[in-house]
Amino acid sequence: MLSLWGPVAGGAVRLYPFDDEGLWKGDRLAVLDPFRRRRLGAPLVRFAVNTAGERGGHRMLAHVQVPNVPFFERLGWHTVGEPEEFVGHLHQLMAIELRPARGRD
Repeated sequence: MLSLWGPVAGGAVRLYPFDDEGLWKGDRLAVLDPFRRRRLGAPLVRFAVNTAGERGGHRMLAHVQVPNVPFFERLGWHTVGEPEEFVGHLHQLMAIELRPARGRD
């Protein structure tokens, strides 16, 4: 998903089903600096979580850079395991349980 602020792209997030059991993966959350102050990241994360739930997901995982863990915790995510290094940066595996779409059994 690409988030526009007027005619300008301010951020993006990628998500996809990870398996056939309802596990989804969220990654590549990116928000340009001027739009971080406008709090564009939270709506992007919420969009990813809601979309995965609407499409039958039960749980979503994401590797989050360690300084961003409190941001994700405020959005309802929890840590899983210990931080790991990816491309020279510590990342924390995080998870959130997804809500099913309304009207779905």
